[in-house]
Amino acid sequence: MTEISTAKQEQSSDTRIFVENNWPMALAVAGDSGSIGAAIWLTARFLRENNNWEDNRDEELELVEIEVSLPRDRTIVVLETGMYLRKIAGKEAGEAVELLAEQSEITEASEALKMLSHVVSFEKWQ
Repeated sequence: MTEISTAKQEQSSDTRIFVENNWPMALAVAGDSGSIGAAIWLTARFLRENNNWEDNRDEELELVEIEVSLPRDRTIVVLETGMYLRKIAGKEAGEAVELLAEQSEITEASEALKMLSHVVSFEKWQ
């Protein structure tokens, strides 16, 4: 087995464990915003823990985590907070959501992350 495939397997395993360990907390924090809010929180936390940002993105991602916990309409959470997540992390947000969805063995988490992937990958029409 090559070093690259071994590294990918380790990353997959680490990601799967990350989702398992953090999904219950994500649901608790998200409260009324449900599984979609939890998916946003989980993605922001994943990005914060797995990237060394050279600017203030870590603080902005922390604000996303806080924003999800505020009592608001689910649709607003998905659109505003999901789009803001994309604005902060760019392409990395989409990649993180897809990776989390692929590695999640929790059906509810996987479905919510797949839905979120549509929001964070949305491009403005030109």
